[in-house]
Amino acid sequence: MSVSADWTRPEKRDAGDGPDASSVWADDRTKSKKQLLQELVELRQRVHALETADHQAAVEVEPKRTGLGLRELLAASPAIIYTTQASGDYRCTFVSENLRAIMGYSPEEMTTDPKTWADHLHPEDAPRVLKEMGPLIERGGGTVEYRFRHRDGHYIWIQDTFRVTDQTGHASELVGAWADITERKFIETELIETRQRLQYLLSVSPAIIYTTKASGDYACTFVSENLRDIMGYSPIEMITDPKCWPDHLHPDDAARVIENGSAHRERRRDA
Repeated sequence: MSVSADWTRPEKRDAGDGPDASSVWADDRTKSKKQLLQELVELRQRVHALETADHQAAVEVEPKRTGLGLRELLAASPAIIYTTQASGDYRCTFVSENLRAIMGYSPEEMTTDPKTWADHLHPEDAPRVLKEMGPLIERGGGTVEYRFRHRDGHYIWIQDTFRVTDQTGHASELVGAWADITERKFIETELIETRQRLQYLLSVSPAIIYTTKASGDYACTFVSENLRDIMGYSPIEMITDPKCWPDHLHPDDAARVIENGSAHRERRRDA
């Protein structure tokens, strides 16, 4: 899955790089209804695209069952395979070669310096991660997410999934995988921001925003909350009853409205 170049490095998306949201939203007062409606359409499309991309990114880091041997599996895995001590500083005892490609370090750097992993956790994440490790180890394993400093100096998001090996009645070693989920994290961030922007526009729009099926009974698939104030119905009423809209048209208008709507959609398809 591909993303824009700006997403490949977290430092390029630091807070404050873009325009202040309050100033952007203040500009809405100068936009026409047509411009706001166009932005609403684009935001809904973007939310759908981001939700699809987020799902795909999550699937890509899931471990896949294969018939490969250990050497082939380690070479083919998109995740870094590792073993560490189950207590103390969680010193690495083994890490796969693809550590170089994902984090920029050699396996030897990670295994010979017991502080390498802990010292490269993001300062804001380190206390939480180290606190979570104990309970997860007691449960036999789990997953924790955190930022880790790449050799180049920027931070990448890691999904750390591990299981505990127990050889003597006590947790002796952790066997796990580090997956780079930086792309997924930025998709999630943009998705949140896009949804917030969409919700804001829906809340301030003086018009009812809606989507419907393009044929048949033109059943509503979405309608904004201000439907209550303007028409007196709840969005749920309009969405769950496919006949709600056509049944409430004035008898003198219904035939003309439906005919004109069909003609308009035909012109859009032919355009």
